[in-house]
Amino acid sequence: MKKTGLSLCMAAFAASVALLDAQTGVSGVFFVEGWESGTLSGSFNSTYYGTLSSSQFRVQNSVVGSGNWAFEHRLPAGVPAPSIQYATQHFGDAPAGPVPASGRGEHFHDLYVQYKIAYSPGFTFQNRSSPTLKQLIIGTQDNRRHDDPCCNPWVAHYMTIYPPQPAEVHLLAEANNKQAATGQWIGFTQNVGGFSPSNPFLIQAGRFYTVEVRRGLNDPGQDNGIFQMWIDGTLLSDYRSVRYRVPFNGSFGADVAYGTNFVMISDYVGEPVASDQSVYYDDVKISTRYIGLGSAGISPPMAPANVRLIR
Repeated sequence: MKKTGLSLCMAAFAASVALLDAQTGVSGVFFVEGWESGTLSGSFNSTYYGTLSSSQFRVQNSVVGSGNWAFEHRLPAGVPAPSIQYATQHFGDAPAGPVPASGRGEHFHDLYVQYKIAYSPGFTFQNRSSPTLKQLIIGTQDNRRHDDPCCNPWVAHYMTIYPPQPAEVHLLAEANNKQAATGQWIGFTQNVGGFSPSNPFLIQAGRFYTVEVRRGLNDPGQDNGIFQMWIDGTLLSDYRSVRYRVPFNGSFGADVAYGTNFVMISDYVGEPVASDQSVYYDDVKISTRYIGLGSAGISPPMAPANVRLIR
């Protein structure tokens, strides 16, 4: 993604002008993927940052959140973290692509991402000392590289969603803001509705959960970003003073004209996978407004596997 100085200046100018009209052309849900085509060809096929072409990915109809098909990420026994595959969906103002027509070019500074997720029965939630089992990474790619500050050089700032598990520290999500004055890593534990690290909402393998997260980007120079997370319609985390992004200072920092513009399926584990197991995704939705459960209600548990009747 190298550009000449002239093209960078033109892109920056265009982005700064477009910022005045940010998030005006789209209202409500503008991206939906439930894999109802029965194929992997429709989405999460970034040109640069992970596609669904890996043998670890498939569309299947045995375990679904709704409809007839769902996405499965198969994790073979013994596979190490560097071999866990990932897949990215760009949208809005993302410089990379493909970018779907709906919402293309829009700067989404306040965004909701909802998805259904399930872990196969008997799933081993890895790493007992820190929450390194990931679900989604949601963030911003802009027109700069970010090699020096930290991590993922193509990403200006991002956040990672983790499954809350009793063996870990109940960190639902964390944000990386590229070494801002507030510190590079920001943790979002459960903090509302009576939930906390000492009284967490836990998840179980063998059933679907509906997860929704809100990512409201902070204004330049202000700590007013928003993070919220709901599981099955219950609000678990609510933060209103987040610094996701810092302005470019000549060495590093974000082009603040860009909004949230990618979602990555990233089922990273911190230890080699203990046994053959799977993570299932269904009904991924991206919206400018809160989505909620609607009339669908809470997803029912999946049928148990390997059940033996003892008389």
